[in-house]
Amino acid sequence: MPKISKKKTSVSPAQPESLAATKSVDRWPIIGPVILFVVTLACYWTPMTSSDTSILWDAADYYQVVQNYFSQEIHAGRFPFWSPYPWSGYPFLADPQVGAWYPLNWPFFLVGVSPHVLVAEHWLHSFLACLGAYFLAWRLLRHRPAAVLAGLCYGLSGFFVGHSSHTSTWRWNRMPCLTRF
Repeated sequence: MPKISKKKTSVSPAQPESLAATKSVDRWPIIGPVILFVVTLACYWTPMTSSDTSILWDAADYYQVVQNYFSQEIHAGRFPFWSPYPWSGYPFLADPQVGAWYPLNWPFFLVGVSPHVLVAEHWLHSFLACLGAYFLAWRLLRHRPAAVLAGLCYGLSGFFVGHSSHTSTWRWNRMPCLTRF
């Protein structure tokens, strides 16, 4: 008489094993960052694409001006060590608010700085902040939906919206990324 196994199988006889194996795949490592990308892009889409919106306050009065000057000088083949225009001249590259030594600014300098480019740069930094908080929350909580929520709450918080005109503060928004390693 054949021996019957009392071990329960997770696959029914009518269901192929390969289909059952795909049900247990965790898709959150991919879905989480995609959700962060889509939500942040949705939040910044209108300011990036509409001609009816613009940057405000310090972003328009100072940051766009100095970054545009740096971009124009680079395009002209000059490296602006000194700016003779404001305050009877000053060491331009020593000013941290220009962001000349910040690697994530370089693609935007090459494209050319405009108000909509600054909004795109702000979106990028907001997305990176969301991503950093997501990875930190995943490391601490080990719950991906909660990590997505933490990422969105951090990167789209009032701090980032309120300080959107201070482009030099964007460099600090990835602090959660630093704690990941």
